[in-house]
Amino acid sequence: MNDVIFSSRALSQTQVLGRLVFEDDLDSEGRPLGLKGKKGRFTACTSPAEAHISPLPPECFFALVLVGAGRRADLTRDVLRDVTAAFVRHCLDLSLVHIALQLPDAEGNTSQLAEAESCSIAVGTLAGNYRFDRYLSPERRSVRACLESFTLLGGDEGGLEQGKTVGSSLAFAKDLCNEPGNVLNPVTFAEAAERLAHSFGLDCTIYDEKEMAGYGMNALLSVGRGSAVPPRLVHLVYRPEGPVRRRVTLVGKGVTFDSGGLCVKTRENIKTMKHDKSGACVVLGALRAAAALRLPVELHGIAGLVENMPDGGAYRPDDIIRAMNGKTIEIQNTDAEGRLVLADLLTFASRLAPDAIIDIATLTGSAIHALGKYTAALVSDDDALSKSLEAAARTTGERFHRFRMDDSLLREGLKGLHADLRQSSPDGGGTLIGGMFLREFVGEGIPWAHLDIAATGWYDKEFGVYSQGASAYGMKTLVAYISQIY
Repeated sequence: MNDVIFSSRALSQTQVLGRLVFEDDLDSEGRPLGLKGKKGRFTACTSPAEAHISPLPPECFFALVLVGAGRRADLTRDVLRDVTAAFVRHCLDLSLVHIALQLPDAEGNTSQLAEAESCSIAVGTLAGNYRFDRYLSPERRSVRACLESFTLLGGDEGGLEQGKTVGSSLAFAKDLCNEPGNVLNPVTFAEAAERLAHSFGLDCTIYDEKEMAGYGMNALLSVGRGSAVPPRLVHLVYRPEGPVRRRVTLVGKGVTFDSGGLCVKTRENIKTMKHDKSGACVVLGALRAAAALRLPVELHGIAGLVENMPDGGAYRPDDIIRAMNGKTIEIQNTDAEGRLVLADLLTFASRLAPDAIIDIATLTGSAIHALGKYTAALVSDDDALSKSLEAAARTTGERFHRFRMDDSLLREGLKGLHADLRQSSPDGGGTLIGGMFLREFVGEGIPWAHLDIAATGWYDKEFGVYSQGASAYGMKTLVAYISQIY
């Protein structure tokens, strides 16, 4: 994605001003051109007089677009993000690449926006500008323009810069996730992590399959046995300048392509399985943002990179595998591979003795049935950590529903007949069972939470701040959480 210039003052090259209008600010005589202020509606005007609105800022603009924002009473940071993203897409469709936005107060004057609001608008701006087009021909890439500058009149410069950092890190994570499996496999993904580390001053250690075998990571390694490309484990560390106030470890599932293994997926379900690496992509994006924002938290990012393929060497149902922490696992379904990858990663993370561990993964299809496509699952037995993550999510527009882990009968279903644990349970509750399984591999006394983004990691349509394809869902919540805990 190209670098966008952000400013709180109109630039000489600005081509168009978008002015937010609200349903409850328009009286019966002030609804020009059929404008009703409905959220996401746009009306182009040739002059302010035609719009029946005043005052306007003294800067001259080539064009004016009235941007419907719903009711002023309902204006939130979520609405600001979504409306801004839609406005940016609207302008780019018209090849307008230098744009400005004004949020008027009730009297029509430019509002002076706080840091948080400015940050949200900047995130929405880059979301509207995002597209994954590197494999298109130049002719097709040139059809849609790329944003070059964005002015938020009355915006907070610090908030704009913060939003630019978060928004560009989101784009980085989405780019990784949108890469196809023939390009981004476990080895090339690890190389991308090394490049990120070099660019942002992160410590980076890459473990190959022999080194992982030395640690006893048989669960993770079993998943990769059917692939011609060997697994990799990436350990990134962001170390802040000055005293460290907290140490947090993020763990991401990075299945670069998931065929289902010997329990192969159907033709429809296999189509977008390049996005089964979403968790690892989100973790790298969060590390990138934390380093750029210079947050005073020591942050570890651990990504397990593996490809789940069918082959003569692939792991099988009924196999019994000894994980890194010594527990044995009886396999029921080779398409439930994510929890095996995370099991060894969580043991590895626990040995770092952090203040908290948060893992994120496209783990269970059950999450879609339980919550729909627009809400992710949070599974944890730690109330304090869960409340902190839920509070962080509310500031980002990402929705999480918490599942508590107090169902002892459901937990009984994880006991294996010939091994310590079954990989899955016949008793339903797949999303909760997935979290309960993972808890078996977290060190005693370490606060832990599991974020299941199977429902939200990929969208087939564009809406709000989300483009078609990878969403990097959860990254904004993780960055907000890290920003709030020190």
